[in-house]
Amino acid sequence: MTHPQWGIVVTTVNGGDFLAAYLDNLRTHGHLGDTRLYVVGDQKTPDRCRLASDAARAQGLDCLYLGVPEQMAFLRDFPLLDQIVPWNSDNRRNVGFAMALRDGVEGIMSIDDDNLPVPGSDFVGGHAVVGQHVTAPTFDASSGWYNLFEALEYNPSLTVWPRGFPYRLRGNSTVSCSESTATAHLNAGLWLGDPDVDAITRIAIRPDVTAVRLRRGLLAPGTYSPINTQNTAVHREAMTAYYYVLMHEQMHGSRLNRFGDIWSGYFAQKCAKALGYAVAFGEPPVTQVRNEHDLLVDLREEYWGIVLSEHLSRWLLDVELRGSTYSSLYGDLADRLLEFVRGFEHPSFNREVVAFFEKVNSAMHAWLETIARLST
Repeated sequence: MTHPQWGIVVTTVNGGDFLAAYLDNLRTHGHLGDTRLYVVGDQKTPDRCRLASDAARAQGLDCLYLGVPEQMAFLRDFPLLDQIVPWNSDNRRNVGFAMALRDGVEGIMSIDDDNLPVPGSDFVGGHAVVGQHVTAPTFDASSGWYNLFEALEYNPSLTVWPRGFPYRLRGNSTVSCSESTATAHLNAGLWLGDPDVDAITRIAIRPDVTAVRLRRGLLAPGTYSPINTQNTAVHREAMTAYYYVLMHEQMHGSRLNRFGDIWSGYFAQKCAKALGYAVAFGEPPVTQVRNEHDLLVDLREEYWGIVLSEHLSRWLLDVELRGSTYSSLYGDLADRLLEFVRGFEHPSFNREVVAFFEKVNSAMHAWLETIARLST
C-alpha cells in the first residue's frame, strides 16, 4: 500500500453521491496521486455507499470505504479507541483519523458529506497550508474570539457568527489586523451557500453566502474562533489534540449533541498556540448543500452546548497549560478541564454535567494512548 501525503476523512449515513465531486476536484488539480479519501460508514449507511466508493476507486480515486466490518477489524488492535467511538454518531470519524495517521499522512482534511468543493478551487491545495509557513493578515480580537465569518459576503448583507461562537461576545469585540508569518497547524476552510451556523441563526435568518472575500488569514496567538470538522485541515502532529469529543449525552432532561467538533477545535487550538503554531483560515471554500435537518431538534440538542460553551470559552482563554509537546499539553488540558468543571459553582454544572466531563476526560486520555500506539 502506498503512503499518501494527505488524507480526507468523511463520515456518512448516505449513499456517497459526494464522491464524484471530490474525484473531479482531485483529478483536475493533480491530487489523485497524493491523497487518500477515508469514507467512514456507520450502522445506518446504505450498501450503495460502498458501491459508490468502489466506483470512485475504479476511476482513479484512492478511496477506502470503512464499513462496520472494516472498522471492527481495525479496532481490534485499538481496544481503547473502540470504547470511545460509539456507533450511530459522527464520533466515528475518529476511526478515520486514526487510520489516516497509521498510513503516515502529513495532514488530515475533515469534511462532511454535504460539503462539496467549489469548481475551480483546489480543495487539497487550499488545505495543504498546514505544516507550512504562512504570511497573511493576522486578526487580533480584544475579546479573545474572532468571527471568521467576517470574511464572507451575504445576501442580504448580514452579521453572522459561526456555530460555537460565544453568545456573550457577539458584537462585543474590537479587532486589529496586521500582517505576520507563522507555521500553521490548523486550517479552517470557509463556505459558499449555507454556512455552519447554529440552529438559532438558521431558524431566524437562513444566511446565504455569496462570496469569500479573504483568501487567507491567521488568528493572532491569543485569539480563537470556533473550528468544526466540516471543512478543516489538521497537521498530523496536532491530531494528537484533535479527538472528536463524545456527544449524544443526556443532560438536564434533554440531550447534548452537535458540539463535539466545536470543542475538539477549541482544545486543538489551545495546544497548537501553546507550542507557537498558528490557526489559518480562508481557502478552500466549499458549498454546503445541507442534508435534511429538523431545525427544532437541532435547536434542542445544541442548547446545552451553547450554555456550556459560554463558560468553556472563557476558561480556555485563562488556563495556562503545562507541557512541551502536543501529548503532554493535551493530557494536561484534559485534567485541567475536569478540575474546572468539578470546581465551578454554577447551576448549569450539575452532577450530570460533571459525570459527562469525567467521561470526556477518560476518552481524551484514551485518545492519547491510541496515538502513542499508532506512533510505535
